[in-house]
Amino acid sequence: MSIKYRVIYEKRGPAAFIAHRAAGTLIERALRRADVPIRFSEGFHPHARISFGPPLPVGVAGTAEAFDLLLDDGMSPSRLIETVNPCLPEGMRLLRAFPLPPSHPSAQEAAGTARYTIAKTGAFSLTALAALGWQMKETPDSVIMNIPLRNFKHRTLREITGTASVEREIVWEG
Repeated sequence: MSIKYRVIYEKRGPAAFIAHRAAGTLIERALRRADVPIRFSEGFHPHARISFGPPLPVGVAGTAEAFDLLLDDGMSPSRLIETVNPCLPEGMRLLRAFPLPPSHPSAQEAAGTARYTIAKTGAFSLTALAALGWQMKETPDSVIMNIPLRNFKHRTLREITGTASVEREIVWEG
């Protein structure tokens, strides 16, 4: 019997410059190194049953990214995190894991909005950010924006923020 888990992880510091697909490969390899009983697809060329949430642009730190994982054998969430974290590169770590019912929406489908925190260190225009029409809150050090992820293009945000430090935290639905 297989068990579906949602795993929340972060990608900060040097790991923020690892591309989305490469991060997926790193996580899959870390799971294998840690001897996590991953479920594989059937057929001639089996693949690990892992499903990642919305892609994170290169250079943007992720504080609450997610993937869904199907395991062949029951493993406690705390044991999963304890065994996998030492196998991950600097800046990446699993934060928490919890079991899901099989019919639960995927990490991609469950991602509703994202809270972007943009440090006021780069040369960007607050007027241009406000013109995008998303909910925005200004603090002394940063600008916080809540952006719906449906049909959102990161390129627009990157063009405006330039080299400013950007962090994303996904707000999960359900």
